[in-house]
Amino acid sequence: MTRLEYGDFYKFLVSLGMVLLGLSFVVPWLFLRESFGGMLTASDISGLTPTAQALLHYRQQAALWFVRSVWCISLALAIGGLVPLIMGTVLWVRKQRLLDQRDEIELRKLGLEVERLKREIEPLTPGEIAMKAIGEISEEVEAEGPAELAAVESVTTDIRDYLRVEEMFFEKLVACYGEARVLTHQRRRHAEYDAILISDGPVLRDVVFEVKRLARHLSMDRFQTLVGRVIALIQDYAVLEARLSTSVVGILVLVVRERDRDSATVDQYLWAAKDQARAYGVSVHPIFTTEQELQEITCSELRAKIDSIAATAE
Repeated sequence: MTRLEYGDFYKFLVSLGMVLLGLSFVVPWLFLRESFGGMLTASDISGLTPTAQALLHYRQQAALWFVRSVWCISLALAIGGLVPLIMGTVLWVRKQRLLDQRDEIELRKLGLEVERLKREIEPLTPGEIAMKAIGEISEEVEAEGPAELAAVESVTTDIRDYLRVEEMFFEKLVACYGEARVLTHQRRRHAEYDAILISDGPVLRDVVFEVKRLARHLSMDRFQTLVGRVIALIQDYAVLEARLSTSVVGILVLVVRERDRDSATVDQYLWAAKDQARAYGVSVHPIFTTEQELQEITCSELRAKIDSIAATAE
């Protein structure tokens, strides 16, 4: 702590004490290293003007007094620094203990909330997860309209890739936020949640995720259907938590092909999602990404993106 802190009174006392203690060593050193004209000879002094001689004499007298009193001055600075340092440290530690207790209580409350939520919902079985992926791929194929039936091998590959990308995102989510805050593959009544992120404070909202890997072109009708699904999840989760739907935010993660990342089309989808969600009084934020981007994204980047969306302010 090399400067005075003004943001907290206790920190100010500690920083003031450290500054005064530092001065108790620095001030004597600064004065004792100066000669104050003590190296001048009598002939040098006699060659000065009367005014200069008077100033030199006054300076030497002041330096002499300081040299004789330097230890008293240093001791006074040291005592003046120890008093606020000790007082500030004691009060700071006392306050920090209260803050630590508050954080521990908040952590316990978060744990209880997660446990209660786990009792309200139940995880999907591996078979149900696979059937959900099959249903998603079927919807994507049907959304293209009448066409030749896809080969079984192609559909199987799509399902396998769908599950792999989905798990990749979930693993990153757990790695960045911890298992205590992330629930994946959950079900409540008829609602199925890909993932739920529990907020750890009043600044951020809870987040429900819907993750989709798209191997084909995404039409506007299909996109609006997905947004509507996220809106339904938000409303269901708000009922589950007995809170307003505005305290929950939905994120639709769309893992698309590189050639489908046209910025103009993405902007069009973003505005469509915003308008559709506003009609229901909720917040839905689509995130368009590619599989490579999902692999390379870091925890800090992922948290920054999600936390900015989960912030209370729109």
